[in-house]
Amino acid sequence: MMSRHLLLVTITAGLCVGAFDLDLYAQAAAAGPDSPFLNVLPDDPAPKKPEAATDAPADAAAPAEAAPVKQTTAAEAQKIFDDLFGGELKRVEATPESADDLALAKTLLVAAQSDAQNAKLVSVLCRNVALLAANDPDGGATSKAALDLLRETDPDQVAPLMSQLVDTLQRRYNMTRGPQRTQIAAALLEAIVNLGDTQLAAHQADDALNAYRRAYSIATSVKPDEREAIKTKMNEASDLQRIVRQIDLLKAKLKANSKDTAAARDLILLYVADLNDAIEARKYTFLVDSELADNVRRATLDTADLTEDDAFKLGEWYRGLAGQATNEKVRGELYRSAYAAYERYLEAHKTEDLYQARVVLAAKQVREQMDKLGVKPIVRDEAGWVNLIPLTRPGVNVDPDEWRVLPTQISVVGEPRSATYTLPAAVRGDYELELQFKYTSGDSMYVELPIGAEAKKFVSAVFGYHDDDVTYNAIGGIGYSIRADTHPARVIGPIATDATHQATFKVTHLGEQVTVAVTLDGKPYLSWTGLQATPAAYPSGARDHQGQPRISLRRTQIDLAVVRARPGKGGKVLTGDTLAAAKAAIAAANNGNGGKPAAPKSEMQKKFDYILEHWNNYTNKEKLQILAQLRESGHPAARQLIEDLDDRYGL
Repeated sequence: MMSRHLLLVTITAGLCVGAFDLDLYAQAAAAGPDSPFLNVLPDDPAPKKPEAATDAPADAAAPAEAAPVKQTTAAEAQKIFDDLFGGELKRVEATPESADDLALAKTLLVAAQSDAQNAKLVSVLCRNVALLAANDPDGGATSKAALDLLRETDPDQVAPLMSQLVDTLQRRYNMTRGPQRTQIAAALLEAIVNLGDTQLAAHQADDALNAYRRAYSIATSVKPDEREAIKTKMNEASDLQRIVRQIDLLKAKLKANSKDTAAARDLILLYVADLNDAIEARKYTFLVDSELADNVRRATLDTADLTEDDAFKLGEWYRGLAGQATNEKVRGELYRSAYAAYERYLEAHKTEDLYQARVVLAAKQVREQMDKLGVKPIVRDEAGWVNLIPLTRPGVNVDPDEWRVLPTQISVVGEPRSATYTLPAAVRGDYELELQFKYTSGDSMYVELPIGAEAKKFVSAVFGYHDDDVTYNAIGGIGYSIRADTHPARVIGPIATDATHQATFKVTHLGEQVTVAVTLDGKPYLSWTGLQATPAAYPSGARDHQGQPRISLRRTQIDLAVVRARPGKGGKVLTGDTLAAAKAAIAAANNGNGGKPAAPKSEMQKKFDYILEHWNNYTNKEKLQILAQLRESGHPAARQLIEDLDDRYGL
């Protein structure tokens, strides 16, 4: 359980960071060198944060088992919140302005993210974050972040919180007059639809239908164009309502007579064919014949784990169910599952015989039905793609204070001045990189792409809002760029926010030439062709990634749902042990001593390294003094340090 002291420290730190949003470069010029570096640097360096744990050797002794963490109860969590924030909550609620509500909401969100393992405390914090943020027109992203965190830690509380959000927005709407009333109505409409979607996913058909009906009424006067989409959702809820009632009726029959195999069979088929829930259906397979039970078992398996025989039988079963389905959406999903099973069979069965010919024909017929219904096949990774999200490690590839890493998504926490993600893979030669991202808010995103056989140089693809005159706001390397006004392929933002985008990056080498082609949502976005020697090399220090692509954000918030790489002809994508070995070899080669230990660093370089690693430990005044002295020195290493500080901390 997070102690009150730790929670207060977290909040205080968050408030301090939020308050310091100044142009350090402008102030440093006026500050002057008030003190030498020696006076700024402490005599005894503060201990560094512990490094991220690495895999222990096989023969290492097992660590002592940690004592189980005592979870905070709901009552304890509420008391902690009231003690720490009750007074501040009453204060912001008493003011007519909404900006202080949003400021407190952001502070509470930081606290919730700092102790995400404590479900009840997170639940109390997230509830207050969402409700406070709903009071401000700019609070949508903060409310969403709180709901997303709550969905991971205490999912049972999501629907009740959404219901509270709707009530809060309804009260705001009733009390507001003027142009802002329309804006609140739009937010209320979105909240009600989201509540209905959550209830529909939980099979709460009656509640979902009521929510959609209410949303349809609001949309009539606020957003008439959305009525058709809401009406479609109402039809889905009505269909679900019918299915749920049938399921309840069949369960009642089985309760009265457990030997009613017809009722059990109908119940199983409703779960599989209408709710796409084979796991729930499997609970009742002991009541029916073995053939149906076997098909339900196959349906619970991952398609890649199906044997050749299982894949064929499952495809035939799904195809038969699809032919009997009356609901178009259900029929499309069943055909999609049948097609995936047939694909799996053809992967396993390589012999050109009558069995293969039969499945090829069946798959063709199923695909024709899918095309008529507008259903796309299940997308599966092509050979050679490496999914990098599961390999991402907080503290190694991303700063855990800036990013949240989940098994299937990587997201920026809050709105930091800068945030970087060094991909857990190194590339050599030709390769492709693919990102799927939701650009929520902010300035710009830079994707740094290593080039060359040894990947010692890079070009940058930039997304977002840009100024033509800024060096880094173009494709190029350090000290090199192509200006937008001289390069017509260069596209200046903006990128649509709150929409999912697909970006692909293809790096191709031909002799000394290299081509970088970037597409956004299937359309050409950026392109560059030039000599490998043109961009500058990665310098030592923060930018030396040993050929690892990197994503850098400037005051930008995104969610990454896909991050994957694939080698091209003769290229390589190195991960895991091969990446570690490659980095070690490059580090040895970079010593310039044939792999021998590097020469000792100068005292000045040691101080510069210390400044870079401990920048956030300095006061604002000390930061201004250091920057002023660095700018005055004119030394190449000082200029490099300024660049590294800006890159890492977003000066």
